[in-house]
Amino acid sequence: MKNKKAEQIVREYVSMQFPESRVVLMAGSIARGDAVAGAGSDIDVIIVDDSQELPFKKSEWFEERLMESFIVTRRSLRYFFEQSKQNALPSMLRMIIDGQIIRDDGTVLHLKQAAVRWMEHGPAEWSFDEMNQIRYEISEYLDDLHQNRPFGENVFIMSRLCTLLPQFILRTRDKWTGDGKWQYRMLKQADEELSKRFVLALQELFQTQNPGMLVQLAEELLEPYGGRLYEGVFYSSFSE
Repeated sequence: MKNKKAEQIVREYVSMQFPESRVVLMAGSIARGDAVAGAGSDIDVIIVDDSQELPFKKSEWFEERLMESFIVTRRSLRYFFEQSKQNALPSMLRMIIDGQIIRDDGTVLHLKQAAVRWMEHGPAEWSFDEMNQIRYEISEYLDDLHQNRPFGENVFIMSRLCTLLPQFILRTRDKWTGDGKWQYRMLKQADEELSKRFVLALQELFQTQNPGMLVQLAEELLEPYGGRLYEGVFYSSFSE
């Protein structure tokens, strides 16, 4: 049986740690079948347990595997769905949709269908102020990014643009975004050609220490929305 070992580990873990749980889903790369070989993937678990006072996340080793458990109550699920919509980060929705059923009290199908509906409706509309906040931050980092700056500084500036630019691309297109590897995956899903250009621009900076390709790409992305932005009222960490 697919993932039999992982399934057995989850069953034993839940029986010991959350015996009153009614719904358990094994999620993440192991459940999807795309775990990286030899990477020692952790096991993501969604646990619906109404005996808990509050939802929480718990990480611990069990049977030599790192268990990343997301414990929720039925009442808190709508909050997490709404939070996903507002933040445009569908991690919880995706885990429920893709999750492999380990324990079912008869409500899992309804739960999965609800998650699919929320996913299909898409994230909340990005407000004009939210867009301009990111546009402003991108503009600031682009000003800092140039060939005469020490390469180490450019790398750290680039790391911020690696988050801000995909976020800007996806949100201006009313698409879900993501964190870490999922941000790249969502960008590739939304526009594969643009994701390739983005990666090539990053490679250019690392290999030649020339940020020109990344700056040009950023300028193209900002141009339909008015280009770089410097004036306005923005939330800031007051960095130099």
